[in-house]
Amino acid sequence: MCSALLYGNGEEVAKKVNLSICLGQEAGIVEVLAPDVVLVMQGVENHCTKQQAEQVLREFFKRNKTAQFISKVEHNHISGKLTTTEGKVFELEYVLRFVNNQEVITGFYIR
Repeated sequence: MCSALLYGNGEEVAKKVNLSICLGQEAGIVEVLAPDVVLVMQGVENHCTKQQAEQVLREFFKRNKTAQFISKVEHNHISGKLTTTEGKVFELEYVLRFVNNQEVITGFYIR
């Protein structure tokens, strides 16, 4: 069972994404990705399409089941600590921006 804690002003998009991270379901994240996104996985930066990012995130959550995700929301920047069921700890960050009047993730970082 995952617990997700959200600190900050709790924007709706951030709540949705954080819940998806907690549940290990990339679909909720992908839903709000920009068509082109910067995806950084443990030091490797890729500029990818939404579909490519979906594949990478699906694989990440398949290998790393979330036990806890604690995040902090600061305007359009969300950072947090993901702890897996195996005790691994990852730092996650994502950046929200408005593109065509829609709030989307333009950068997603896993360290």
